[in-house]
Amino acid sequence: MEILLSMVLGITILLFVLISRKVSENFANIFLLLLLGTTISGSLYVIFAQIFSIQNCKLTALIDAMPSVLGSFIFLYVRYSTKLLQKFQRLDALHFLPFIVSVPLFFFDTGIEKTPVITFILNIVLKILVSIIYLIFALNLLRKYKTFAINHFSNSEKIDLKWLRFLVIIGLISYSVYFSTMLLWFFDINIVSHIELYSNLIVILFILPISYYGLTATNVFVKISRTEAEIPPQTVEVKINSEPKIKEPKALVSSEKADEIYENLQNLLQKSKLYRNEDLMLEDLATELKTHAKYLSNVINTKSGKSFFDFINSYRIAEFNQEVLNNSNMRLTFLAIAFNCGFGSKSAFNRAYKNEMGMSPSEFLKKYEKSEL
Repeated sequence: MEILLSMVLGITILLFVLISRKVSENFANIFLLLLLGTTISGSLYVIFAQIFSIQNCKLTALIDAMPSVLGSFIFLYVRYSTKLLQKFQRLDALHFLPFIVSVPLFFFDTGIEKTPVITFILNIVLKILVSIIYLIFALNLLRKYKTFAINHFSNSEKIDLKWLRFLVIIGLISYSVYFSTMLLWFFDINIVSHIELYSNLIVILFILPISYYGLTATNVFVKISRTEAEIPPQTVEVKINSEPKIKEPKALVSSEKADEIYENLQNLLQKSKLYRNEDLMLEDLATELKTHAKYLSNVINTKSGKSFFDFINSYRIAEFNQEVLNNSNMRLTFLAIAFNCGFGSKSAFNRAYKNEMGMSPSEFLKKYEKSEL
């Protein structure tokens, strides 16, 4: 087990070095660094403790308390990524309280004041249950992020941050296994020997994929935050002629300004066909139109009744319908035409087409051919 832990540790250190270069691009990555640094320290301590038989000391207290802060780091990574925060918020220091409380409890748990209650609070509640709660909070943030995402991304593969939600769920499963193991340990039922090695390995195996995807997904968050910073909000007169219906977006600009932005947007898409870019984002169009992304999103919502995601896909589908009827494209497959129109995958195209047209592409083609007869 020590050999396996050492191999995974080496990969973790490599990820730490790679992510350290990404902090300047995305502040949220600092929490990935803290996450990796914590697990590296804990794993090194476990390995050296096995080799040199290290006894309880102040360093042991810090290392032993580290699991209580892992859930906080994951939650803060999700929060700072989805909220596009670029500096540490003071109130977020409260999320480190479980760790601060765990350190003195370690000395009580190993000293003459040791009681089952302190052992339970330290090893079960602070180390595991707190992290499980933070992972649940992280899932809730990702759920709320979906509304934001459909008004910024035109690529369905990036809408839900499914990779991150999946990893948080894996984290919940890992911590649940950890919880069950430690609960049995608390009642003197040891199902495995060297429980500290297994607990560290479970945590590290979860952290490796979240670190990898943190490296590859950084550009999405960076692009949004930079655009938001480059185009400051303008003071625009708000005029609402009538009360909005339930669930309808409230207009943020005057009707005249909204008409102007919407007309310019339609002209831009018709002439430049920017929707053919599968990674097109709201911020890209806002930059082209020299307006703020918040106002552009609101105009799209109020004028078209659609999210940015559905709005862009409607242009892609309209072009697909034209191209699939073009005799010069008879040798091309539906998927090839869909890719040319801006879709990034077969599944994304099929879902969007069915949602927009109420039928499949083949059904549309058959309907057209029948109407021509």
